[in-house]
Amino acid sequence: MAMSLSMVVSRWIAALLLLSQLLPRGIVADSKGSVFDKKENEEKLIEWIRSRGGYWNPGQELRYDETVPGLYGVFASEPIERHAVLAKIPWECVIYPDDEDESEDQDHPDRFDENCRMVQRLADELQTERDAGAGGVVRSDFSHYVEGLIQTATEHSKLLPAHWSEGGKKLLSRVLFDDDETGEPVQVLPPEDVFWIHDDWKHRCEARVDPVATLLVTTHGEDFGMVPLTDKFNSRGGNWTGAFFSVENGDGPIALEIRALRDLAAGEQIYTDYHDYGQIGTPELLRDYGFVEAYPQRWIFHHHGIAFDVLEKHGPRDAGGGDDRFQIEWHDRINSVRYVGKPSSSGVEILRRHLDRLDQTVVPALEAAAAPETKDAFGRPTELERETVLRFCHDLASALELAIRDAEAASATPDPEL
Repeated sequence: MAMSLSMVVSRWIAALLLLSQLLPRGIVADSKGSVFDKKENEEKLIEWIRSRGGYWNPGQELRYDETVPGLYGVFASEPIERHAVLAKIPWECVIYPDDEDESEDQDHPDRFDENCRMVQRLADELQTERDAGAGGVVRSDFSHYVEGLIQTATEHSKLLPAHWSEGGKKLLSRVLFDDDETGEPVQVLPPEDVFWIHDDWKHRCEARVDPVATLLVTTHGEDFGMVPLTDKFNSRGGNWTGAFFSVENGDGPIALEIRALRDLAAGEQIYTDYHDYGQIGTPELLRDYGFVEAYPQRWIFHHHGIAFDVLEKHGPRDAGGGDDRFQIEWHDRINSVRYVGKPSSSGVEILRRHLDRLDQTVVPALEAAAAPETKDAFGRPTELERETVLRFCHDLASALELAIRDAEAASATPDPEL
């Protein structure tokens, strides 16, 4: 009999904790042995931004989470009031694409489409900084920012599914794809294009410009350019969100402000919410940023028009456990896109088929990927890739089960007497 998803996950939880404890703690060496001091780099970055007319609230700090090994973010070091300015980033500190120059070499037109021009500009800054590190004289005007981005790219290249090993991709595909009647694999679960196969601009920029710059623009770029410090704020939705970005319009010197969304207590991590960027749920965050978000989570089944959040119930953190911790919130609209809200019986049946496939087909595959005698068939994914797939599959199955239960409970509730 196949083990439950929770049992499969628990088998690897000790390894996951060990891996997170072994993550770099601020001072690391690159492939050439050069030492990178994260703390020193960030202090210089903030000093540089202030010297250009920017602002960093002294009531916050960048550090590792004391309760979650390896998690790095922005924390309130003292109480901060709602709407207080957390940071101001001047245009002078933003890396944005140069205006298209029609006189440039026409043999490379892809360099100058909207996205690749941004990648090209960042690639130029990255190369200037690399040359300086190799003994060159000239450093990038954005040296402290770019130096941190180079280190970030090294870390993030291991996280994004598009950059995983073939074994990791195969294991995640086992969750997302199913065979059709002809035996061909067909994607049945989100996120779409998890490995960036159909994202043409990324392929053009990687091939013709720079793969590292393409990765950074994809994961750290704003709509108008690369903005320092914005990537220091981790994402968590619901009542956990404590900050929001405000893009400044006009001809002023400030490009972007970060403000407190609510009153912030000393010691708490200051989160933003990546869901604000559009039709983005837990699967899309895995694809675009390489992590499975903590609760609350959002699950959007785009092809079925079904969207819901899995929320933690309000109250003391020690009140209840297991499924009693959570509740479902259905969506009939996210931004301008409409969804069905709480699904009908046919919608519930769709969710149930997905859950049954996970239990009956995917869990045995995860077991086989963990077993010494069969794991070679999955191409030996890394431990980090395996743990990420297990966590994603576990949370997906839990979300489906909670949603089915909530929808069925609503349909079984008798109408109140008139």
